[in-house]
Amino acid sequence: MYSITEVSRLTGVSQQTIRNWEKYYSLVLPVRNAAGHRLYDDSDVKLVAAMGSLVNLGWKPSAAAYEVQTRARDQVSLFDPLSDTVDHSRDDDLIVSFLECAARRDRDGLEAVLAQAWQRHGPDQVGDDWLMPALSRLGAEWEAGRLSVAGEHLASGLIRDRLLTDLDAALLAMSSPVPQVLTGLAQDVHHDLGVVTFSALLARRGIAVRLLGPNVDGDVWEDALVTTGAEQVVLGVIRSVDVIPTARLVGRLHAKFPQVTVHVGGRHQHLVPEPARSLDHHLGRAADAIAFELTLAAALG
Repeated sequence: MYSITEVSRLTGVSQQTIRNWEKYYSLVLPVRNAAGHRLYDDSDVKLVAAMGSLVNLGWKPSAAAYEVQTRARDQVSLFDPLSDTVDHSRDDDLIVSFLECAARRDRDGLEAVLAQAWQRHGPDQVGDDWLMPALSRLGAEWEAGRLSVAGEHLASGLIRDRLLTDLDAALLAMSSPVPQVLTGLAQDVHHDLGVVTFSALLARRGIAVRLLGPNVDGDVWEDALVTTGAEQVVLGVIRSVDVIPTARLVGRLHAKFPQVTVHVGGRHQHLVPEPARSLDHHLGRAADAIAFELTLAAALG
């Protein structure tokens, strides 16, 4: 069970807003402990996070509450009602172990599985061959209620740490790591493990990257382009609800920096209109393409 403070931290929704959604829309019905404090379960956290995503996209709270409650009743994905069914038959032994350790919140076990995955696939292939399928299953287990929020956050956090270690090592190996590419997510977009993976792959190909991270305000993107002189931007679009804020950022950056190429990757990249350029869904091939483009441009002066 989670306190309202913990729910607010996990979802990015303020405590007062959570109380309002409880009062006006009956979004969640928390129990109370002996002291009278609200306590929320995993399903409550999912409902608050999903409604927060829709409200951030401009939905009216009443409409967002109805949409989320309808999805929960119909047992479809709270975050992407058009999501595909996950093929469990493709799980390898390490994915199964990874999910089991996440369910137990076994930090040591998770770290051991990640070390095995990196050793088996190598840092250049682990993203496409193992990490993306593992993350898909992790999300499916969380939404199905077989994995707690705490277990999902622990597993995701350890993956992020491992990827950032790869990124830092690659950047340190460069003689002059002046950022050529900025990577990250638009404001109100939060699932960044794909773009972190891509950043590490680019750096391993000799391309200096600055990772801005998730939920980045447009002003920060503009300041970063001015201070770094980066030639390319890569944004992640993992969920359908990420499309609108990403498209807005693409338009804003193109208007201010028409010389900068803005790429989008992720499952819903094809929904972001031009001038965004879609990347290959294979992370390694996408990193190869950008690295080749920048290397060729430098060679031609």
